[in-house]
Amino acid sequence: MAEIHKCIVDYATALGKDPKIVASYILLTPLKIPIYKENVEDAKPVLFLPGHKLTSPSLGPQPSKIMVIGKHPVKGESRTKRLFSGKNGDELCAGLDKAHLSRDDIYLTNIVRFIPPPGPTRMYSWWVDVCMWFLLAEITLVKPEYILLAGSDACKAIIGKKVSSLKGMIFDHKFENGRTAKVCGSLNPAAVSREPSLRTEFLNGLEYFASVITGKVIEGKECLYSVIEDVPTLENTVNRLIEEGHTEFAVDAEWGDQYPVGKLRSIQFSWDTGKAVCAVLRDENLVPIGEDARYVPAVIEQLKRLLERPGVSIVGQNLRGDLKWFNDEGLHLLSNFKFDTMLADYVLEPNRGHSLTDMTLRNTSMGRYDYPLLEYIDSAGLKVNRDAYKYIPRAVLDEYGCQDADATLRNKRALSLELEKQPKLNALFNQVMMPLQPIIVEIEKTGLKLDKERAVYFTETFNTACDKLELKLREAALKFEMENFNPRSPSQVSTLLFDKLGLTPVQTTQGTDWEMVSGYSDEQLDDLSIRPSTNKRTLAVLSGEHEIVTLLSNYRTVYRLTSTLFKPYVVEDDKVTPADGSLLGYAQYDGRVHTEIAQTVITGRWSSRNPNLQNIPARRDVLVRHILGDETIPPTRSCFIADEGYLLLEFDYQQAELNIQAILSGDREMFEVLRNPERDIHAELAIKINKLAWMPEMGNPKKWLIVQGLSHMRDYAKNVVFGASYQGGAFTLYLNMLDSGVSCSVEDAEYSLNLFRDTYSIYQSWANNQKRLVWTQGFVENVFGRRRYFYKSDDRGIMAAQEREAVNYPIQSTVGDLINISLLRINNARKKHDLHFKFALQLHDALYFLVPFDEVEKTREIVPECMRVKIPGHDEVLETSSKVYVRWGETPTIDSLFQHGVEKNLALRLIGNKV
Repeated sequence: MAEIHKCIVDYATALGKDPKIVASYILLTPLKIPIYKENVEDAKPVLFLPGHKLTSPSLGPQPSKIMVIGKHPVKGESRTKRLFSGKNGDELCAGLDKAHLSRDDIYLTNIVRFIPPPGPTRMYSWWVDVCMWFLLAEITLVKPEYILLAGSDACKAIIGKKVSSLKGMIFDHKFENGRTAKVCGSLNPAAVSREPSLRTEFLNGLEYFASVITGKVIEGKECLYSVIEDVPTLENTVNRLIEEGHTEFAVDAEWGDQYPVGKLRSIQFSWDTGKAVCAVLRDENLVPIGEDARYVPAVIEQLKRLLERPGVSIVGQNLRGDLKWFNDEGLHLLSNFKFDTMLADYVLEPNRGHSLTDMTLRNTSMGRYDYPLLEYIDSAGLKVNRDAYKYIPRAVLDEYGCQDADATLRNKRALSLELEKQPKLNALFNQVMMPLQPIIVEIEKTGLKLDKERAVYFTETFNTACDKLELKLREAALKFEMENFNPRSPSQVSTLLFDKLGLTPVQTTQGTDWEMVSGYSDEQLDDLSIRPSTNKRTLAVLSGEHEIVTLLSNYRTVYRLTSTLFKPYVVEDDKVTPADGSLLGYAQYDGRVHTEIAQTVITGRWSSRNPNLQNIPARRDVLVRHILGDETIPPTRSCFIADEGYLLLEFDYQQAELNIQAILSGDREMFEVLRNPERDIHAELAIKINKLAWMPEMGNPKKWLIVQGLSHMRDYAKNVVFGASYQGGAFTLYLNMLDSGVSCSVEDAEYSLNLFRDTYSIYQSWANNQKRLVWTQGFVENVFGRRRYFYKSDDRGIMAAQEREAVNYPIQSTVGDLINISLLRINNARKKHDLHFKFALQLHDALYFLVPFDEVEKTREIVPECMRVKIPGHDEVLETSSKVYVRWGETPTIDSLFQHGVEKNLALRLIGNKV
């Protein structure tokens, strides 16, 4: 057992008492004691609070079946002298009640027993050292059978792992004092209080904990798994399953190394609860397990017989990740792929975790079957992100593979029942989300052709500019006696701005306004670990106060490009190679960049990763040209080019979100101004804000402002329109204006926002009603039935953020679903008209296609019509615009079209139509 810490010994000695007696007294009653890390001179008195049973008025250890161990007491508990009181206690008790765990047999304590001195929320290891004797003494006296570690700090202190690694695991743990208890990791109720969206995960964790205590979890029992490593046995199994009439199979795969250099190690499938087969392909060296080169093709042939049959329904967990591996082996399952458990879970509840682990803990009795695998990975120090499961021994991997397939099928059946209870969501999943899979696979497979020469130009140009800006900043900082200044170091930037230049901070690093701590002394700020932020907002507010602020903003803009898309080259052993994570690094053997699409974005739209092609904003180009002083720099998107014989076509919904908010709210004035080509919502608001003498008979207001030399007023108003639409406040709008280089005051922003709300009062009334739904209904729904759930909190900031989301979600998700349905209609039209264009990309409100020259005009005819999807409950559709590119983002010239091989008449028609 741990020794009594020197802090306690010194305290007892000063009182002339036996340290053991004092320590025992601390176990029973609140007491203020000085603690220190190294020297007594640094001691700070802190309040130690004892543990206690949840429902007992007495303090101190009492025998209990369950012990809950948190991080440390919080300030409010100093008054009540009770742990887990206030909001944190309410969250814990609600969870215990929902899990049907009796409050009467639960003991509460913390890793750190004292309320920390004012300062950071992190928990220092020496605090744990001070308190470990008390925790072990409590475990000896309480004699818990089960221990719930609430939060990552408690998990790391006892087990050495974060709570995310322990989720759903319950195992015997032997403590230093010789006591053994079943230990389980859980979220901390305090985390749920801060972020209510975690409540579902917290409650699920407690329910699983309770199911183990009551004996409901049956881990691995009654499972009939087969590991097959020869073709005759697999053939017999396939014959039997076909004869028995099985047509639904959950399919999964394990592989080694990353795609496309790696290889599949196994393919596993399940056809009934507790029944699965793992067909082994390769060993840890990615070598086929049999010496016969025909072994793997023969296994694949048997799997084709079973899984590619007409009428077979394939179930998978994020199966698109496996499909490319299957295709390379000759197994083609896309046409039979009918149910993805991750997508079904996302459709039902977008806020909860959608991993197979999360779902299995919620929906099955299998528990954390992956524990042996995780233990091996930890003990061997493997890098799964780099090598995948290449080095996992078969004794571990084969069983795990069977369990993965079994868990996927069990989850499918549970999720199907949930979907059947919600017809709208069931239709959305089966008629939209799943039919999109072949299209997404095509987008990922098609990719975009990278012009490596232009990518090299961007890499060299932006890195050279970044180096020059960094040199300027170092020279500027040197004038203030700062040598080797690093503009990427927040602490050095803070010193330069606020200590050397004497500028006034705007925000703390904790996100609060600096005005709230302006009366604190430097010593107090240091004690509280309060530092001034150097974030984007700060630089925006301080812009114009010193040229160094502008230099920093410019540097960060360019550095963002050189740290993501156009990273500097890597030089190793005199060999120059593209950096991982750069566009050049992502270019595959075919000269193309293949992004990965995710459908589980909370807004209902798609995201792009590896690389994120949605993160190449066109608006940044103008700012970069200005910073570099070179207007000839082409758009960053232009490093992607159309293939020979193809053009890249873009079809974009016009002002999609504004139109949707007008339609959903029923604000006819907003709708009319958006649809009338002789009107302009931004220009008309600019005229109202600035009280200009324009009348409708004077013509298009946007053109009128340009003629008057007042187009900057429209830019200002555009910020107002979107700021108001996204329910931002005056100060947020003010910061956005500064970031856009527009000068205004907070009062100006407030006046402009109020003017927008008065002008479009029907929309604002609708928005206010959406906010009320957070409190009254707990969710909002778009016109297709897609939902977003909300969680009540005492924190006004959290509720305000959820209110904004309640307004934005139906708008953004409706646009997302319109695009989803459009893609399905376009795919059907492509088949009907026997066209051969390729789906290339989906970006925000736009769709991109690689179109053969001879199909350009037909595609431009049918795609806009397919995108005219009627909005359910409203007799309206969105209008589209289109563009044609040789290089993405560059308006083609007649010469560029000719050079690309476009026939003269077609090129002239495209240019003549200003496309």
